[in-house]
Amino acid sequence: MFTAYEKDRPLVHERKVVRVRVESLSGSPIHARVGFISPNLDEATRSAHVRVVLENPGRRLKNKSFAEGTIKLDAPEVLAIPHSAVLWPGGTPRVFVRREPDAYERREVKLGRSGDALREVLDGVKEGEQDATSAGVLLDCQSRMNRDANP
Repeated sequence: MFTAYEKDRPLVHERKVVRVRVESLSGSPIHARVGFISPNLDEATRSAHVRVVLENPGRRLKNKSFAEGTIKLDAPEVLAIPHSAVLWPGGTPRVFVRREPDAYERREVKLGRSGDALREVLDGVKEGEQDATSAGVLLDCQSRMNRDANP
């Protein structure tokens, strides 16, 4: 049994392939399919139970073993940047985009969906532009110091 958060629930469908990794079993993942999705949400976690049908030859899988499941979504290609590139001063997402080898421009961005490592960019950065994926906090502090020194 896996959990799907409310915002992800519309993307999960019965018969979708799930890549399952079981902590106690080292080696390659097990591929299975979604067998059932609960129509009810847990009020506290805002998530639904997802049942995955796993083959268990040799009875290697044990009851209550910890497992992690990943479903590959059928989604269009989008512009995405690493989570580490996004700064949130005052609650507004911003990134630094390279203008010259040693010059960066701070920009507000509009973000979309979020994955494990990447965030979708809806507006504010164009394809091909390079963003600062690390040291963004240092760049932000430096830009504030420069702004304060030169009002």
